[in-house]
Amino acid sequence: MSSAFSVRAGVRQGGILSPVLFAVYVDVLVHRLKSANIGCKMFDIYYGCLLYADDIVLLAHTCTLNGMQQMLDICTEYGVDCDVKFNDSKSVAMRVGPRFNVACKALELSGKSIRFVDSVKYLGVNIVAWCYFRLILKTDHQFNTSV
Repeated sequence: MSSAFSVRAGVRQGGILSPVLFAVYVDVLVHRLKSANIGCKMFDIYYGCLLYADDIVLLAHTCTLNGMQQMLDICTEYGVDCDVKFNDSKSVAMRVGPRFNVACKALELSGKSIRFVDSVKYLGVNIVAWCYFRLILKTDHQFNTSV
């Protein structure tokens, strides 16, 4: 094993190894979230943390301390341990389900409140807060799936 060394710059954006190195680096966070046994699961497959490039989506069944807030606390701890700063201006929360428009306690990431939004665009798809899961594609067709 080699001795510790200081890194003064990150990986190059668009570099061939960048996605692989990011995946290795962020795997610690995914493992922590999955091990905490919180977040969404379907047929015993964990879907609580979705990743693409440097975007992270967290999915939980509730906003409370046993759900999303606990996942955000794990992310905060990971940020401290691995020297990662989450972009609080881009971090948002959205509720889907029968209580989508009911106010709930503010969520915090790294000590800062996350604002709630009515829709979010992820990978070119608009996801809208509603009573059930609803996607709006660029063609304005709607695909609805019950939650």
